[in-house]
Amino acid sequence: MKSTKRLRQVLEGLLARLGVLVIPRLPRGAVVRLARVIGSAACAVCRRDQEVGRANLELALGATHSREERDKILHGAFVTFAQLILDLFWFSRDQQRRLEEVVEVDDSCRFFLDHPPCIALAAHFGNWEVMGARCAALGSPLTVVFAALENPVIDELVARLRRGSGQVVAEKTGVLRRLIRTLRDGGHIAVVLDQNTLPADGGRFVNFFGSPAPMSMAVASLSEKTSAPVVPTFCTRRPDGTYRVYHLPPLLMEQTETRESFTQRLATVLEGEIRKDPEQWLWMYKRWKFIPDDAEADRFPGYARRLHPGEKAAAAK
Repeated sequence: MKSTKRLRQVLEGLLARLGVLVIPRLPRGAVVRLARVIGSAACAVCRRDQEVGRANLELALGATHSREERDKILHGAFVTFAQLILDLFWFSRDQQRRLEEVVEVDDSCRFFLDHPPCIALAAHFGNWEVMGARCAALGSPLTVVFAALENPVIDELVARLRRGSGQVVAEKTGVLRRLIRTLRDGGHIAVVLDQNTLPADGGRFVNFFGSPAPMSMAVASLSEKTSAPVVPTFCTRRPDGTYRVYHLPPLLMEQTETRESFTQRLATVLEGEIRKDPEQWLWMYKRWKFIPDDAEADRFPGYARRLHPGEKAAAAK
């Protein structure tokens, strides 16, 4: 098993290095067409991801969308993600010109660009990588935190590409202090919030598409400590391969709000944007992986499980 995993990581590393050499040299149209081919193929053959995506879509949109509509959304999500991966390489060459030609920055972004400090509230929606690169190119580099990838070779390669775009990649050790310092110095940070953060790691269950899902309270905590506004930030993929970066109005914690209630408000904002354009979201992620003690298991996808005692210890603090 370990030898198989090692072989796969070596192959992934070789493909990634090949991508660095080849993808940036392709014309834009070829990259867009390749993303459609790769996304369609992945949707057809990646059965595990397909099953997760279908389960998530049934939970979230089953009451409002037919099976055919949900399958179309899932296919679009695969293409969106394929475009993101290819563009991570493609924008590494002649970056400034390509960002200006391909990525439109909406007028709604003026507040974020002109009023530091700010917290960009992001999700696995559209192309969150291009969003960070575009902000950096406009003179507002983001300090960002990303979960480490399973393959260390790919993880280092992707981190190098992110730094090359002008983003500041923060290490997880001491990350909250680093982010607070950045905000108090008048900087911008970005947090991708639609990830599973266990109660033991500071997460709390919020209502997301009608079902509980654990979400980090880091954004609420950072905003409370620094008074920095939270600006919901999105970058949508268009069919022609261009992107649009746009922001929603800034949010601040009200005096009567708790971190939990503010985090719920942020989750509701993210859900609203996903509902408007569901093909942009990464449905293949196990977003409803954990079942809280007071919830019925049959409301959750088949991949979900109950929390272990050590995973929910912090909830009692």
